Amino acid sequence: WIVVAVAVALAGSLVHLLVDTSRRTRRLTPRFSVEATAQVGAVPHRLLDLAEGGASVRFDRPPKVGCPYVVALHIPGLDGGTHQATVAAEVRSVRRMEGAAGAGYAVGMAFTHLSSSARERITEYCRVLLSARIAAGEPATDGQPHGRRAGHRAGADGVGPFDESRA
Repeated sequence: WIVVAVAVALAGSLVHLLVDTSRRTRRLTPRFSVEATAQVGAVPHRLLDLAEGGASVRFDRPPKVGCPYVVALHIPGLDGGTHQATVAAEVRSVRRMEGAAGAGYAVGMAFTHLSSSARERITEYCRVLLSARIAAGEPATDGQPHGRRAGHRAGADGVGPFDESRA
């Protein structure tokens, strides 16, 4: 019995280690602050941050984790205009937000399908436009804190880069 108990304890420790390592790896996905909106159905929402694999969106009411959505992201482009990138996404996390920006829910979404044009627009913002703005000394955000170190803790822990379930 002792051998079985030790084997079970070792297996549990190994599983925990693998899950924790996987979470930390996914959590390192870079996310970028954005002054933009995301339209989910016919309802506009504030886009909190954006990555090439997902986004955090502010909702007034909490959706269920796992719900699929078609999301129209309205993000800045290199030409100075706003461009739409329509993506299929799935809710990965929901966390209650309270503070100066008002109450609501930070909803972490992972993109499940991107068209080539949507991928180009998102990559353009995350890798080119934001870097150029930072290099030029422009503020990258709207003055509100974004991201794990800044306060709203999107992506702090858990499944995928946007899960706040353990925050």
